[in-house]
Amino acid sequence: QFERKFSAFIGLSPKQYLRIVQFQSAIHRKQLQPSKSMTDLTYLAGYYDQSHMVNNFKQFSGMTPKKYFSECEPI
Repeated sequence: QFERKFSAFIGLSPKQYLRIVQFQSAIHRKQLQPSKSMTDLTYLAGYYDQSHMVNNFKQFSGMTPKKYFSECEPI
């Protein structure tokens, strides 16, 4: 029932929403602390492991985290 109400109100499943929040968190944390390693960033953003972070980045940005952070300018 929670998933149904969440999806109706937000427009996304709770799992999809969490993936977006983790992706945004990783970007934000890297902007605040550019010297953080990808491993540190993975766990600070709430990912279980680096492969989950890489998959998320590929889905939402079309790039790996390393490529994203080297090519995209901070906002």
